[in-house]
Amino acid sequence: MLEKYGPEHFAAIRKLRQNYPKKQEFPDVSRIRRSIAAKVNGRKGGLVRAELYGESHRREWGRLGGLATKRVYGSDFFRSIRKRRFTYRKGYMTKRTKIRLRAEALKNAKAEENWAIAELWKALAGVWKG
Repeated sequence: MLEKYGPEHFAAIRKLRQNYPKKQEFPDVSRIRRSIAAKVNGRKGGLVRAELYGESHRREWGRLGGLATKRVYGSDFFRSIRKRRFTYRKGYMTKRTKIRLRAEALKNAKAEENWAIAELWKALAGVWKG
């Protein structure tokens, strides 16, 4: 490209450009470097923690974090988060919903007079076991 157009062409193009950032518009570069390093180090620390501790430890830490959040913000905080979701993955069902549906299926199985349909209700209750 340089051989084709020559250096004067590119100098003229640079002179036409007007959206050069001003020097005072640049943020503190050392602060950006520190934040990037902190993100990388935090990611590394999380991976090391995942290797050192088992799933049960991480579940317990998550549970304790949820309890602390509930204590500080109240149970309505979780409802407000849940309301913000617009879509759910296909087949998504909470544990509480599974328990409720299983109880309904077992109740319907007991109340059903036809043995075949009662067996279907029992099989469906087994699917929602948990």
